[in-house]
Amino acid sequence: MQRHQLVLTRSNFVTFKIFIDYSKAFDSVKHEQLLEILQKTDIDENDIAVIANLYWQQRTKIRIDTNMSEAVKIKRGVRQGCVMSPAIFNLYTEYIFRTIDNIPGLTVGGININNLRYADDTVMLAENEDDLQKLVNIVKEESEKCGLFINIRKTKTMVISREKVIPLIDIKIDGERVEQVANFTYLGHWITEDGRSDQEVKRRTGMAKNTFSRMSKLLTNRRISFATRSRLTKCYVWSIFLYAYETWTLNASLERNIEALEMWLYRRMARISWKEKKNNKEVLEEMGLKHTELLKTIKTRQLAYYGHIRRHQSLQKSIMEGKINGKRQRGRKRKSWLGNIEETTTRRINECCEVALNREEWRRTIASNLWQETEQR
Repeated sequence: MQRHQLVLTRSNFVTFKIFIDYSKAFDSVKHEQLLEILQKTDIDENDIAVIANLYWQQRTKIRIDTNMSEAVKIKRGVRQGCVMSPAIFNLYTEYIFRTIDNIPGLTVGGININNLRYADDTVMLAENEDDLQKLVNIVKEESEKCGLFINIRKTKTMVISREKVIPLIDIKIDGERVEQVANFTYLGHWITEDGRSDQEVKRRTGMAKNTFSRMSKLLTNRRISFATRSRLTKCYVWSIFLYAYETWTLNASLERNIEALEMWLYRRMARISWKEKKNNKEVLEEMGLKHTELLKTIKTRQLAYYGHIRRHQSLQKSIMEGKINGKRQRGRKRKSWLGNIEETTTRRINECCEVALNREEWRRTIASNLWQETEQR
């Protein structure tokens, strides 16, 4: 998800995407083919043997009423819910996606990025419709060789653009047009065709409020101390709102919305009616708080995430720091994720790059800047 959002926020051009959905993906992995693929990797033979023992020579019986069938050998599928299954599936599909390495996608820092995957959640990217169709054709053909079939009904296309008029595209699989959508949920994150975080923040706000409402009898119970209710709210409500928040691109409007959500929660925890006409400062004083915390939490984690990426060699680092091909689009420059880092630290991004290499110094920078911002509020 982080890789996808970084690509999204840094793109200077229209991005064409297709979200691939495989029919019964985990159940379709061929064991013999999986073993062949594992043997071609750098995985230790002992580890391969452990994986083989988990899957090979499995048998099952089917019971209908009181009748039991003969034992049947299981020849395909990885276990649902097993912690190893996503990694095994990634290795299995790596064989498929290596065949499209030379098809143009998005070029970031000299690296061609035409697909991003986590287990069976796959998105392919291109700079134009023709390249996207090529990617689809090759992946479909190679997937079927491995026993994986694309579910056309659940597979969707999307065009990410900063323009008001979004172009329509005609991507086909087996002669059938893939539906183009304006928004899509990928790994739990709401992606929209304008590439902004606004709709995702609003959606998460609604989910957080619904969760609080369902638990209102507990969270508004004055027989429970405010400290305990506050911890419960952070555990059950904040966690819903803060999913994948490290990658949000914030503007002044979203920051106000985030603080408004926190005050909404506090007013209901304290059972303060709007008729009492208490301002936010009075509410915080009544709750024994000096300032709001939710926005500070988001900015702290975003800075920590930036430092983590900066200190490690990874695809995220290449995406974050690499040169993006294409010209900047006309009009006012849109807020960017790296721009948020600059605003929070009050430093240029080049300076942040150097400071973040030292973990302890970066931690001091985070603490210092967020303390100053809190005092100003």
